[in-house]
Amino acid sequence: DDFVSRDNDKGEYSTPQANLLAGLEAADHPGQYVTAAKYLALGRKQVGTSGWETNKALTLQLYSEGASLAHRTGDTNTMNVLLDEVLSRPDLTVMEKLRAYEIEIIAHQSADQYHESLTIGLDVLKQLGLPVLKNKPISIVSIIFEYMKTKRALGERTAEELASLPRLTDERIGMGLRISELILISCYQAQPTMFPLLVFRMVRA
Repeated sequence: DDFVSRDNDKGEYSTPQANLLAGLEAADHPGQYVTAAKYLALGRKQVGTSGWETNKALTLQLYSEGASLAHRTGDTNTMNVLLDEVLSRPDLTVMEKLRAYEIEIIAHQSADQYHESLTIGLDVLKQLGLPVLKNKPISIVSIIFEYMKTKRALGERTAEELASLPRLTDERIGMGLRISELILISCYQAQPTMFPLLVFRMVRA
């Protein structure tokens, strides 16, 4: 219904929800990134500063996806402004900020800033209340210990038996796995001896 209210002369929609949907659709096509950015910017303008109080979920998505698109187009300034708006808000939980953190991690990786990316990822895991590895070189003894612990957890299960285990339903742990997966490349580059421990913990989770 929102799309019926489009202003055909300007190529815009009259509601922020409609502009968000149009922006997300256009963002799926690299040749339409400029159009997508226009829709998302208009949506943010429509919700205004009061959007965080009146429709937090919609406003959050407009800012987060806007930051993601800005990263893809190389507009670092806009990306940073939008991420700062989300990440600095005390009324948002770490789970609500997760998409913004993902974009921030990926942006640092794209700039070969692996130490910064890893630091952010480990901080997010800490905010989620999950066990966090110390950002320092790991000894061979610790790696072997974690390997044996993981091997014991896997037991004699076959690949089919592992695949048939109950699905993970804890959203917090699922988010932690997502962040861990994102920082694997940063870990390998910035703290290579930590890399196997991160993998072992992901397997056990």
